[in-house]
This record gives sequence, C-alpha cells and structure tokens, in this order.
Amino acid sequence: MWRDILDFGRQLLALTQTGERNTQDIKELRQELDQLSDAVRGLAYSTRAEIAALRAEIQHLRESERQARENEILRIENALLRAGRQLPPQPPAGEN
Repeated sequence: MWRDILDFGRQLLALTQTGERNTQDIKELRQELDQLSDAVRGLAYSTRAEIAALRAEIQHLRESERQARENEILRIENALLRAGRQLPPQPPAGEN
C-alpha cells in the first residue's frame, strides 16, 4: 500500500512537472506567434506602401510618355507647316 502511495506521488510529481513545462511551452509559442503576426502585419503594410509607390510611378511614366508623344506630334506639325510656307524652288534660269 505504501508502495502504491509512493508511486502515485511520483506520478503526480511527474505530471505536475510536465504540466508546468507544457504551460511554459505554450507561453513561448504564444510569444512566437505574436512576433510572427507582427512581422506579417509589417510586411503587409510595407507591401501596400510599395504597391502604392509603384502605381504612382507608373502613372507618372504614363503621363510623361503621353506628354512626349504630344510634343513629338506638335514638332512634326510645326515642321510640316513650315515646309508648306516655303516657296517652291525656282526653275533654272534657262527654262522660262
């Protein structure tokens, strides 16, 4: 009987120690989970910011390209208008 009580005490002590280790492990895992969650939130925020910056840059590039095309068209139109205003070349002196 004393042996059964002693075994029961040992089992109780072992279970208590295991429970304490499990409790500590759970605390550590929760801390790791919180850290990972914070890291994911940070990455999501920075990714959103980078996407917004890329969108702004793309919009700027589109606008710059549109402006460059418009300027090229105007330059060509001016060249054509200038060419139209010039007098045709004079025929050589002996043809009249």
